[in-house]
Amino acid sequence: MSQRPDEAPPEEGEDLEAFVLELGRAQLAAGYPVDDVTRSLHAVTEAHGRPDLGIFVLPNAVLLDDPVIGRARVIAENPKVLRMDQAAAAEAAGPRDRPKGQGGRDYAGRRPRRPRPPS
Repeated sequence: MSQRPDEAPPEEGEDLEAFVLELGRAQLAAGYPVDDVTRSLHAVTEAHGRPDLGIFVLPNAVLLDDPVIGRARVIAENPKVLRMDQAAAAEAAGPRDRPKGQGGRDYAGRRPRRPRPPS
């Protein structure tokens, strides 16, 4: 199979695939919403010049399709929950340009709710 000039070497592509799958797994284990994980993984692949990679995120798995190689890979979510320091490491590994109002930490626009009486 010949390599186009704009393609990364195969080893680099495999490293990127492994990184994207592990990052997705870590973000799911940290409790990130599926949409946020999908968006951050797309940002990573675009930053590495591979916007053609197909990324599909489910609540318990990440699927990655590489049309250049013709291979799909799946990684299931780690069954154990991450500690806070591990979740922070997953946050640090992802892209930093999350749009304002996206993600679980932006509560600025919410109105305070009254406490509910116990049932």
